[in-house]
Amino acid sequence: MLFVGSLSVQSLVTLKGLLDSGHSVEVIAIAGSAVGLRNASLSARPYILVYREHANDSTLNVAAAQGIPVILLDHKDTGEQLQPYALDVGIVSCFPYRLQNSLLKIPSLGCYNLHPSLLPHYRGPAPLFWQFRNGESETGVSLHRMVPQIDAGPIVAREQVPVIDGISESDLSRLCATRGKALIRTLLQQLESGSLRLTAQDEQQASYHSRPREQDFHITADWSTRRINNFICGTRHWGYPYTLQTGRHRFSIVSVEGCSRHTLQDKDYKMDGNRLEFNCYDGCVTARIAD
Repeated sequence: MLFVGSLSVQSLVTLKGLLDSGHSVEVIAIAGSAVGLRNASLSARPYILVYREHANDSTLNVAAAQGIPVILLDHKDTGEQLQPYALDVGIVSCFPYRLQNSLLKIPSLGCYNLHPSLLPHYRGPAPLFWQFRNGESETGVSLHRMVPQIDAGPIVAREQVPVIDGISESDLSRLCATRGKALIRTLLQQLESGSLRLTAQDEQQASYHSRPREQDFHITADWSTRRINNFICGTRHWGYPYTLQTGRHRFSIVSVEGCSRHTLQDKDYKMDGNRLEFNCYDGCVTARIAD
């Protein structure tokens, strides 16, 4: 089996799930840009990575502990480094690039991607960000067979996952990956028994979102308190300030401190040092603004 991932929590949970369930992973492919030479030392090809930051649990720590060879990939790689391996299945979880079609064809039974949305909705590289931004109360995880088009292959299985109020993107990603482990186990059983059935995605329902830009962190007072709170709690790790325009005034928000169903009377907002209270669609939000 081939595992393709990154240093993300989703990749880590997925890889551990494969190994804990007794499946053999012959080789791991990681985005080279995610590793960095300062974090790993490379031996002869194929690489056995010895990860230096042993205090941090990661995909590379698992690879090092298990003695699994690691291949570094970028978006142009055609999979030549994988040719020496007799691979039956590829499992992909949170790889940041589109994989070349020639690479997808190397595992004899195909490559399957675990995606944190209910496909065909929210295709693209940052699905959880956009679900937070759009105020979704529920997301999901989809396992699909990969094709050259991004996140467009036929569905193996999907499962709904609630968006818990105040959850971070990392924790929601972990929750989706944890739910996804069962989908992968079922896939592997079906491949072994020859009983796999795939369902084509409905292209009429498809949506695609690119990586977020700075302007995608703007919020408005016509959002609900829940949407504002969950968007900021969920996406703070991106490192952008949240810009709020209310009337003629513009504020740079760092974090949310609380929400209320009560609104300020006779004013849209009030300030107390770097503490901001402002009215929104269904109540009032208390936030901390940049110094």
